[in-house]
Amino acid sequence: MRLAGVSSIFQCVRSANRSLPRFIPSPSPFPARLRASASATSMNPIELHPISLNELEQKILSFLRTVTAAKCPTTTVRVAGGWVRDKLLGLDSDDLDIALDNMMGMQFTELIHQHLKEEGREGDASNTGLIKANPEQSKHLETATLRLFGQMIDFVNLRSEEYSESSRIPTIRIGTPSEDAYRRDFTMNALFYNVTEEKVEDLTKRGVDDLRNRLVRTPLPPHTTLLDDPLRVMRAVRFASRYAFSLDADLSKSMKEAEIKSALAEKVSKERIGVELDKMISGRYPAHSVWLLHDHDLIEGVLFPKELLSSAVEGTPDGLSFSAFDTVRKSLALAMRDDIEVTKGHLRILMLASLFSPLSGCNVPFGKKGKEEPLPKVAIREAMKLPNRDAEGSMKILQAADRFTQVLKGEVEKTRKNLGEYWLSTPSF
Repeated sequence: MRLAGVSSIFQCVRSANRSLPRFIPSPSPFPARLRASASATSMNPIELHPISLNELEQKILSFLRTVTAAKCPTTTVRVAGGWVRDKLLGLDSDDLDIALDNMMGMQFTELIHQHLKEEGREGDASNTGLIKANPEQSKHLETATLRLFGQMIDFVNLRSEEYSESSRIPTIRIGTPSEDAYRRDFTMNALFYNVTEEKVEDLTKRGVDDLRNRLVRTPLPPHTTLLDDPLRVMRAVRFASRYAFSLDADLSKSMKEAEIKSALAEKVSKERIGVELDKMISGRYPAHSVWLLHDHDLIEGVLFPKELLSSAVEGTPDGLSFSAFDTVRKSLALAMRDDIEVTKGHLRILMLASLFSPLSGCNVPFGKKGKEEPLPKVAIREAMKLPNRDAEGSMKILQAADRFTQVLKGEVEKTRKNLGEYWLSTPSF
């Protein structure tokens, strides 16, 4: 019945927001081999592409080779991570992260400026900056940034990481290419493109095969990788749903371990979990993301904090997790209908409201004065640390759905009384 309420809110959204950009789900821009349903994936191997550079990428990487040859011939320049992954999948990417083997990123950007100055081309590079290490935001090493030929690029040195038991923030030192690859979260993100030699480097020996076989796998044993940084549990879900990949069996098993879940709750800030959740519900397959969260017991206790649930209800209600997935799935199906138009931003809020809908109807004391607040609102705003406008928008949908349900319930009861003995069946509300 809640979905009927969501349907009514769609009508209001369309009427009040004609000026906003339309978002009508359309055929996936992914290559056909990457397409999948929102709730299931096909595990046919992918035919990977050779690295194909567009005109700007050719210009940038050729220039980096020139600078290296002229200023630091012993340095090997590599493109790291997501750009390599997406290029092999035949997808566009403007996420150029440059990894250097024997110098810091800022040193290399200084060489770029020096070279351009010598050629009288200072205008080709601008906006040089330094992002200081910020472990709470998953920035474990300082990163130099530079706009080169109009493209923002990050420069960082290869690194090795060592983690303590009490924190997901590592101790950093300059590392070898192999150490840098193995400290990464998943094999498909551990690939390098060697700019100097113009070739892909798969130093874990599994990244290319795992990408081809649509598999999210960790370079090291999954228990070790997840315990080092438990946020990788959420990232595994996001990448699996983003690309319609499956989770490696050992990785999936480790994600369900009590020790890993405890580390996720204790070592990772709610803000970081909220960021990953936001990316999931804003992605192409939000229902698949929520199914994986449900399947790995990550909804109750992680997204639905136990301290909030315990103050609202006695014990943890059965079925909250599946109810969240089922509402997301049905809401998404409704939003995909040809006769419904909804902006991308409103679709995101609908997914958020649907995810937290099982908590609707419960209030908890909140703040210094202990004022009663709706549980979904508190969970979204305080437990997930998402913006207040997201919490308010989600509550508008949930409250409208509740009102619609009550109205419809009254009409059904009235109809049943009028029909009397002809009433053959009564829907459940």
